[in-house]
Amino acid sequence: MQWFADRLRQGRYVLTYQARATTDGTFLVLPAQAEAMYEPEINGRSAMTTFTVTP
Repeated sequence: MQWFADRLRQGRYVLTYQARATTDGTFLVLPAQAEAMYEPEINGRSAMTTFTVTP
């Protein structure tokens, strides 16, 4: 997924979305990444994690 914003003021932002699990198991969640389009030195990254889907 990709999200774009024209302007973001300084501060903390939380993006949420809903997803439907269709397969049981334990899955790897890759880190989220963010950067300023024209200033890639302004960037951030979350931690990698896992999640488990059970019936």
